Amino acid sequence: MRRIGLMFGATVVLVGVMATMAQAGGFRYPVGLTYASGPQKVMDKMKENYYVADDFVLPVGVAFNPYYEFDNGVGVGASFGPLIYMAVDAGGGSDFNMVIPIGADIRYTLFTKNNVSPYVRGGFRYPIAFGDYLQSKSAGLFGAVGVEFLRTKRVSMGIEISYDDSSIEVKSGSTGAKPFTKAQEVTPCGFMSGIYVVF
Repeated sequence: MRRIGLMFGATVVLVGVMATMAQAGGFRYPVGLTYASGPQKVMDKMKENYYVADDFVLPVGVAFNPYYEFDNGVGVGASFGPLIYMAVDAGGGSDFNMVIPIGADIRYTLFTKNNVSPYVRGGFRYPIAFGDYLQSKSAGLFGAVGVEFLRTKRVSMGIEISYDDSSIEVKSGSTGAKPFTKAQEVTPCGFMSGIYVVF
C-alpha cells in the first residue's frame, strides 16, 4: 500500500512541474489491440489449483490509453486494458474470469511535429480481477517504448512494446488429487505488444 502511495505522490508532483513548463497542449486518444504473454501463465496456475476439464484463453484484448500532451512532448495519461479473458470448465459448466489492468503514466515523445515520432512512457498499474478463481493482488511498475506514425494527420497509428509487473492471485482450490492447494501470485500481463490508432 505504501508503494502505491509513493508512486501516486510522485506522479502528482511531476504533473505539477510539467504543467508549469508548458503553456498549451492537447488530449490524444489511443485505442487498439494488445497481446499479453501473461494470460497463459494465469491459466497454468488455475490448472495447478483446480480440476479443469476444458479451458479457453484470449491473450489479445482491447486497450485504451488516453493522455494529455504538452507542447514540449511530455504527456500525462491513464491506461485501461488490455482486457484479459479466460474461461474454465471445471465440470459444472463454464466459469468466466477477467482481468482489467488500470494505471497512470508519464510519457515523453520525440519529434512531435514529424510523421514518425518515437516515445517512452512509464508509470504504475493495478489489475482488477473478476471471477470465481481470481482476485486482485498488488500494483506494479509499467514501462513501454513505441513509435507513432502519420502523427501530423487527423488520425494516426502506432506500435508499442511494454512490460507490466503487477500481479493477481489465483485462489486456493482443489484439483481432486490434492484436496487443498495454496493461493498463487502471478503476473497477468507481463511482456506485451500492441497496435493502435490515435484520435
